[in-house]
Amino acid sequence: RAMHGVKGTGSSLITSLLDNQVDFLTQPQNKRDLTLEETVALVKDSFTVCAERDIYTGDQVEIVVMTKDGIREEIFPLRKD
Repeated sequence: RAMHGVKGTGSSLITSLLDNQVDFLTQPQNKRDLTLEETVALVKDSFTVCAERDIYTGDQVEIVVMTKDGIREEIFPLRKD
């Protein structure tokens, strides 16, 4: 089962999106398993959109992926201004 958590000023923007697109809470009829690559892309898209709407969202996101094969960390830049 995928788990997600969001902290910070943009959390309400991102949490609603992830609840719908990862857990399918609002549209259970569309539920499907996302690949790891789709999930990471969704997280990146979510924070990119949030950074455009929330001035307090930082310049980068630390993405941590935990699987049975180990832990992978990635820094994803959001904006350069």
